[in-house]
Amino acid sequence: MIELADLDAVCETIALTVGLGEDAISLDEGLNDLTDVGSTSGPVVSKALATISAARGTMMISVSLDNLDGPTGNLAL
Repeated sequence: MIELADLDAVCETIALTVGLGEDAISLDEGLNDLTDVGSTSGPVVSKALATISAARGTMMISVSLDNLDGPTGNLAL
């Protein structure tokens, strides 16, 4: 899970997350690229991805959690 403080930074966060996951770019390089293209989302993206960049372990897909189809209206996809 990635906690993002500003939903206007979704695209930048996704793009940089993919780059980090593929070991194609570092967080600092990605943030510099965002600045170079005129994005102001760098601080938000940096905060959201700091833990991913620090760990740099293998990214995994989690198994589905139980009881997501409960009365609160959450739906497991």
